[in-house]
Amino acid sequence: MDLLRFLSQRLRPSSYLEVGTQSGDSVAVIECDAICVNPDFVISQNIIKTRRRTFLFQMMSDDFFADYDLRVLFPRGVDMTFLDGLHRVEFLLRDFS
Repeated sequence: MDLLRFLSQRLRPSSYLEVGTQSGDSVAVIECDAICVNPDFVISQNIIKTRRRTFLFQMMSDDFFADYDLRVLFPRGVDMTFLDGLHRVEFLLRDFS
């Protein structure tokens, strides 16, 4: 979490994508608009805070990327991404591409 907080403070992103949100601990340290993707959220804290927009997609990342276009949600693109999904390289590469 410290690294994400540090990167967010230094980079000052306006948009953030997180795959593998689950509890929300990591997205909670990011202040900009966010998209969170996870098949089974278990969030017990305020992760929205002062954001204007927070999108929660309760689905597998493959389904999210098949059904949604990030450019529609964030027309300027995503400034910062944390891919913390299934923790296997083949899934990471699919999410990254």
